[in-house]
Amino acid sequence: MSADEELPYKEIFAGLQEGRPSVIRAGVKHGSPTLLSSKDVDDVLESPLLPVEYVRMSRSGDAIRREAYTDVVGEARKYSTVNYVSVMQLFLSGATLCINSFEDLSPSVRSLLKTMVAYSGTEANAVVFTTPPGNSGFAPHSDPLDVVVVQTEGTKDWKVWPRRSLGAETFTEHDLGEPILVTTLEPGDLLILPRGTPHKATASSEQSIHLSVTVHEPADERAADDLLSHFGETIEKAIVDASHQKSDFEQVKMLTALKAELHALSKLDSLHPKSSTVFSQVNRREREKVTLADLKRVSGAGPDSLFQRTTVPTSVVGEEEGQKFRLSIEGIVVTVPHKTFEVLQDQRLRSGVFSAAQIFNHLDLPAALKAAKTFARLGVLELVLGS
Repeated sequence: MSADEELPYKEIFAGLQEGRPSVIRAGVKHGSPTLLSSKDVDDVLESPLLPVEYVRMSRSGDAIRREAYTDVVGEARKYSTVNYVSVMQLFLSGATLCINSFEDLSPSVRSLLKTMVAYSGTEANAVVFTTPPGNSGFAPHSDPLDVVVVQTEGTKDWKVWPRRSLGAETFTEHDLGEPILVTTLEPGDLLILPRGTPHKATASSEQSIHLSVTVHEPADERAADDLLSHFGETIEKAIVDASHQKSDFEQVKMLTALKAELHALSKLDSLHPKSSTVFSQVNRREREKVTLADLKRVSGAGPDSLFQRTTVPTSVVGEEEGQKFRLSIEGIVVTVPHKTFEVLQDQRLRSGVFSAAQIFNHLDLPAALKAAKTFARLGVLELVLGS
């Protein structure tokens, strides 16, 4: 991250000390495209070395069981890996993807936290939240630590309520009453949330990524120095040894076992190059389904964009009142009008490229574009690159 993209730390920490929720527009100067994008999340998510403990998924306030998006692999010695395809299927069905300790995985995020720690003298960690359009992964809740939200891609609607306690709690909007702050964050905007402040976030009309930086209480510097002295050489040697292991299992086992130490040592400069290259040098999994970067391109489609029908099948699994079908698309069930189903079955769609208005000519333009984006996200239509 360049100096031009540093955050307004004085304003941030003044708001946290006062316990005052606030918004800082364009807090990351010139926006934040180099900080975190859909492609960056894709790259981390596809790595076979991503520890499963870092990944969480939630939909409408309910946590999704880890078994739904991980695989157990190995023969003599078994271990778990994140299943990219399962994650994307859950994301397409409305689930929010969270990746904890993202500073361990991203040099740009680590640089951001390093600068913040140097300014404040406190510890900090980063969690990335990627949310599909119109969805909210979590119910209103408060966190036991101060949080600085950095919007990096798309937009997100936020509601913030008066602080009730200093701990972590979950609420309903009815219990909380009227919010004291209702706002929409755009890329580069910051939201300051002092600990204990109830809040809820919902992605707007396109998929949204934000970074939540949790700011800890000042640590005991002497204890930190003792920790660095005790673990420094051991951890550095272990990472070098792990990089020479021939087995993916051995690398995953080693890196996962060192998780706690890596958190404590995340500011040790000599470890940064080694920890950042682990993820860039592994062989990426072959992409079998749509990616977050693909979905970002779909979100940006407009009236002049062109689409084509893919070979992804749609099958009727039931009917509902009002002349609607329930369709199964790659395991995801959606409800559509009969006319929309007929359009998708039209073989002429497979022989050319068409605008949303041409495909769904029975709908007005906004509804046609929304339908085209929806089916492109589900893989039934494909956005033609360059259109």
